[in-house]
Amino acid sequence: MNVVLCMERLPGSVSKTRAFDLTEEMLDAARERCQSFGARFLTEEGDVSTDDFGCSYDVIMAGLSLHHLEDEQRRQAFGQIFAALRPGGVLLVRDVIADDDSYIAEWHYRLWRAFMSANGEDGEFWFRKHLQKDHPISVRRQLRWLRDTGFEHVACHWRYLNFAVLGAHKTPT
Repeated sequence: MNVVLCMERLPGSVSKTRAFDLTEEMLDAARERCQSFGARFLTEEGDVSTDDFGCSYDVIMAGLSLHHLEDEQRRQAFGQIFAALRPGGVLLVRDVIADDDSYIAEWHYRLWRAFMSANGEDGEFWFRKHLQKDHPISVRRQLRWLRDTGFEHVACHWRYLNFAVLGAHKTPT
């Protein structure tokens, strides 16, 4: 679970960033990419849907991670993320989504498999893996769940096929 947590306000401060992930392999890759930040970049192994990852964050970014969670786990994760943000904090979600319309969803999957194959990967293999372990949901459902959690200004900022970037704000006090 690739979640990045920004712990201090960015303007005018020496901000710290923390990567929170299920696998040491992903954390090693993050440490390698961010080594120039030194002690300002922290890592921790854990599951955002069940483990305590701290609080008082200005920004939480979930990158290609929430689609691994089943519905109730995802709703719980939204609640934990909401509680972990400071008032005025922002959540950004970059993830795999599914369209509400099954025809469109299948069309997107066909295009994704073709893209994978055109780039030297076995598109059918990766599609089968996706069906086994992933639980993507529609943008509409995620935005509703974010509002139900207490977020405001929820929006889909970008979407291409079965990928999207969503944003949500915690009300400032």
